[in-house]
Amino acid sequence: MNPFQVLAHKYDIFNAADIPAYVEFIRKAFEKADIDVREVLDVGCGTGVITVRLAELGYDMTGVDASSEMLDECRRKKGSEGILLLMQDMRHMDLYGTVQAAVCTFDSLNYLSTADDLKSVFASVSLFMEASGIFVFDVNTKYAYENVYGDNCYVCEDGGDMLVWQNFYSKSSRRCRFVLTLFEEKNGSYVRSDEVQTEKYFSGRTIAGALDKCGFDILGIYGSTDMTPVCDDSPKAYYICKKRG
Repeated sequence: MNPFQVLAHKYDIFNAADIPAYVEFIRKAFEKADIDVREVLDVGCGTGVITVRLAELGYDMTGVDASSEMLDECRRKKGSEGILLLMQDMRHMDLYGTVQAAVCTFDSLNYLSTADDLKSVFASVSLFMEASGIFVFDVNTKYAYENVYGDNCYVCEDGGDMLVWQNFYSKSSRRCRFVLTLFEEKNGSYVRSDEVQTEKYFSGRTIAGALDKCGFDILGIYGSTDMTPVCDDSPKAYYICKKRG
């Protein structure tokens, strides 16, 4: 449940997501709430790149993550001073009050191991969410694991630093193993760091069933943050859900 230790300080650099577009997608999703959204929970907030942006828009943010290294990166960000950051397992969160909305971004849910874990996260979010609140999250799709990741290898560069990202996907277990090797240039030589992460593919049916059991209705599933419909070759699925009540 804590895959980010070695690479926490480089996460934002190698994260290729369009952050402003994602934040705008979330803001529009919050407009679908029947209540005024003030307090927002960021589940698996990581380095806080989304958390801080939402705080800048005026939301009262709480960020939960299991990685102390990622939370430390968040605390270093300008604008993080008023954000409540909690090091907790997303399956068993314990907040100080309720929220009107929650987000879980950058395939954080795919780091869970089982469908029961997924249901536990949804139940934990539901426990602290007010009725008619909005839950926004994304997951990697079957297309992403079989075609984008698969058994492919990618190399990302940042100045003198380099990240080698090898993928190994098993269709039978629906698990993808990421072998990450970071080379950082320091004083004319390179320092190597290695980390192995595992993600799991959850089908749309599994996700929908878990949401329903935890009191959420799906308002929309999109293939990108511009709210185009999800399709067979969408690498990500973006969900907007509302808590019943």
